[in-house]
Order: sequence, then C-alpha cells, then structure tokens
Amino acid sequence: MAYTFDDFLDSVKVRGMIPTSQNTYTVERFKVMTNEEINTGILPMMLKIRENYFSYDDDRAISSGGSYAISTRAIGGKVQNLKLLSGTELYDLPWLSEEEMNDTDESPIGGPGAFVKGNSVYLKPATDHGYDTLRMSIFLRHGRVVEEADAAQITAINTGTKTLSFTSGTIPTSWTTSNTFDLIQANPQFDSLAIDQAITSVTTTAIIFSSTLPTRLAVGDWVSLAGETPIIQLPVEVHPLLAQLVANQCLKNSPHTKAHEEGVKEVMRLENNVIALLSPRIEKEGKKLVNRTGLLRRGG
Repeated sequence: MAYTFDDFLDSVKVRGMIPTSQNTYTVERFKVMTNEEINTGILPMMLKIRENYFSYDDDRAISSGGSYAISTRAIGGKVQNLKLLSGTELYDLPWLSEEEMNDTDESPIGGPGAFVKGNSVYLKPATDHGYDTLRMSIFLRHGRVVEEADAAQITAINTGTKTLSFTSGTIPTSWTTSNTFDLIQANPQFDSLAIDQAITSVTTTAIIFSSTLPTRLAVGDWVSLAGETPIIQLPVEVHPLLAQLVANQCLKNSPHTKAHEEGVKEVMRLENNVIALLSPRIEKEGKKLVNRTGLLRRGG
C-alpha cells in the first residue's frame, strides 16, 4: 500500500463529497490545507501525548565558540534534550540559567551545562570537557507535503559510490547540486532517514550523495527536496483523522451543512481513538519474573 499525498487526496475527496471534476479545490489548495492541518491540528495533538513522536537527533561537532543554532527543522524552535558524546560515552547536559553565570565560559555547577537564548544553544564551557560531539535532540517538523511528481522513488542503491538510481524521467528537472535533500522511508513508520543532504551529481536517472547513505535506506524509499515529503509522515492510524480535518475545511464552505456537522463529530471520534492507539507506546505493565529455583520448580 502506498502512503503518498496522491493516495491521501482520494480519501479527502470521498470524505468531503468532492467530485473528481471540479474547479473549486485545486491540488495546490489541497496541499495547503493538508500542511495547515498537520501543523495546527495533528502535531500539537501528538506532542501533547508526550510519546517522543518526531524526536530526532541532530549531532554537531564541538566548536570553540560554544554556540549552536537550533535547527530550522525543529518544531517551535524547541530543544528536547542535549547530550555530549565521545565514542560510546554519553553525558546528559544539565540546563543552566544564564543569570547564574559568573564567567563567560564556565559552568556554575562544576561540570558542563547549557542554556538556550534566542534560537541558539550555548555550551559552557565551550571546550575542555573531554567530548567531541553535541547531540541536540529536537522534534522534527513534518515536511511540507508535495506530490509524487515533485519527488523521486529509488529503484537501486549503490552504497559504495553513494549513488541512488531512479526510473528515467522521474527525477524533477529543476533539481541541481545546489539543492539539499531528504531521504524518506516509504513504509511505516515513514522515518526521515537523513535530512539536509548535499549531492555531487544529478542526472536523469541517478543522484550521487556527498555523505554515506543510511543503512536503513531501501529500494522504494523516496528522495525529496529538504523540508518536503511526498509521504504523509504520520502513523498510519492518524491518516484518516488528517483526511477528515482537510475534508471538513471543504465542507464548511459548502452548502452541505449537515455533512459538515457530521464531519466535526467524526473528527472527535477519530481523535479519541487515535490518542488511545498512540499512547502509551510502551505498555506499563512489567514483565513477569519467573523464579526458576523456587520450591515448586524443584524436582521431587
């Protein structure tokens, strides 16, 4: 089963009683409404249940300046967590208050710490803490939804040469080496396998990437411009809710008053069901412990 915007649009039209032949709602308008509902309806709901959907690790090499801009892809410009890395060693950074700082490059707590100011994270001390990587965990914003024709589906992968192959004519002709790209999983859970990737070459049938390709990348996955996606990158169970939200935008402007009222009720039903399905992601009941040396398990 495909999970692209093109397929999703069929569901919207059915729910919104929108004829195939009509001029009121163009594909561009449907994309705008879909992106609006994702950003203002779906993302807040999913972040509210606090189950780490959209969590993404943005690793940065330690710099002498100690300042790191928060990714433009972070929902709300928010930072979920900060860690320092060196090999397999991790250090969970405490949050500092800038007002408590007595030195421009020293932490007041005796060990490394960080604070957020504006749209940047500041690490104190900037260096001399024994780590080489800052891991900034963010909630990755859903890409702007586009049609399949605005992306390209992978037909072959050569990890040695960092080359992805495609059916001739499916790579958008506007793509150049000055663009950056996202690699998107075609099947659930529709992960962004890599974001903001540079390339060294693009032809009508192949793209050569600058960095090592993700090990999870598979034939059938998608390449799109950075910040765009042909896939609805939400859990499958959320897709009907999103489709109904978009359909309701159409219904509220139509003469079908009763249909809009029913659509609003359907959103409430679907939202309750979705929340129940998505949370908790890990069942809280612990595993049963078996005492294999207990009296009842001993031989007669």
